[in-house]
Amino acid sequence: CDGSVLAFVSSLGVNVCREKNCHQISIEQCHPIDAAVSSNGKFMAVVCGNGSVVWWNVRKNKVVRKFESAVSSPKVVHLQIDDTDQFVQLWTADGYRYLWNVESGELDDKPWRGAIGKQVVCSSDLECAATYTEMEILISNRDGTENTRLPVYNNRITRMAMSDDGHELVCTDGVCVFGWNLSTKKKFGPFKSETFINDVAIHGKMV
Repeated sequence: CDGSVLAFVSSLGVNVCREKNCHQISIEQCHPIDAAVSSNGKFMAVVCGNGSVVWWNVRKNKVVRKFESAVSSPKVVHLQIDDTDQFVQLWTADGYRYLWNVESGELDDKPWRGAIGKQVVCSSDLECAATYTEMEILISNRDGTENTRLPVYNNRITRMAMSDDGHELVCTDGVCVFGWNLSTKKKFGPFKSETFINDVAIHGKMV
């Protein structure tokens, strides 16, 4: 959700809402599995079930660019748009990450290993956290040149969230909430809940 634009993926496709008006978009030969909206609300990146990625003009309701070269095998499973709306970070099923320049259509020629895991969260400048193993989280900067591993002393992580500035990371295993100040690497928690925790979110210092 970015500004006045909200996009969500359902079993029927991608739904886009601007102010009070919502409509479903249909992309030929694309079964969407993930989507992200640009910061200006004009564009959307969509991951298709076959591993291809579509850059979609939300206001004109049409495809601007499609990516389906070697990255489609292994498949793209997650994406994140950077705060300039020029690059989309693509995560593939084997744990590699690529930067796709949506203006030129070119990939960064040096993909880097990220982390293999179902949980991936990123800040607006594409600093990311991903489950590396069941007991470790990998923190990496935009181009993968700096990596830090954080040990998890609890059970398997079920959900994570990162603050927009990349300073805070919060996690849950369904029972407890814990996290780190990524600037100081200081951990907080765990705080146990009396009920099962389905998800976590963070805004500023509020979890």
